[in-house]
Amino acid sequence: MSISGGNSFAMPEFSSLFWKGDSRVQGNPDLDPERSYGISSNAKVRVGTFTLNGEAYFNRIENLIYWYRSALGVWKPKNLADAELHGFSVSVNWEVFQNFEIECSGSRNYPINKTTSSDHYDKYLTNKPLHKVQGKVSYSFMNIKLFASILDVGKQYDNFSNTVIIDGYTTYDAGLHLTSQIGKKIKASITFRINNIFNVQYETSRNVPSPGKNFEVSFSTHFL
Repeated sequence: MSISGGNSFAMPEFSSLFWKGDSRVQGNPDLDPERSYGISSNAKVRVGTFTLNGEAYFNRIENLIYWYRSALGVWKPKNLADAELHGFSVSVNWEVFQNFEIECSGSRNYPINKTTSSDHYDKYLTNKPLHKVQGKVSYSFMNIKLFASILDVGKQYDNFSNTVIIDGYTTYDAGLHLTSQIGKKIKASITFRINNIFNVQYETSRNVPSPGKNFEVSFSTHFL
């Protein structure tokens, strides 16, 4: 088990300050630095091939730099006076037998606007999913690894008054990973994935559709 805490000071990112104005995104050179303090705790339990992890956190942030979308549809960063971000997460890993593994994880988040002078005090911050659950199974034989996964993302809010909701969504992926030794000093691997197998239509930001069913291939080499 572990407990940690801290106090931090963060300057605005260069892109947040000076992003050139266009029809969609505009920087804000008047941003103030963020100040925050927080505490987190973590516990890990391992019994045989079963591992359980749990974490809880609390952060209080002053002058939080937050990207929002104006009524004209332009994204721009600004400082909130105060915000609190707290929540917890749990993950489970189980090696059922030597070549078969199950992984599950989930989190519940509470991103709250704590600007007392605002009409949106105690409302949820925008574009922050309230929960996320992931699951993955994998099976290996020889130098091939097959895997399948599921991702469930909860609803989020698109405006500070929490009257506009972006619905949650669930997607499924699958693929394989092949590793091969080439000679004595080169190891090569290739991964093939099918993302969003069932072609789920969803949005991570309002009126910004995400990709439907798509395929991904990656190749890498490692010199020993």
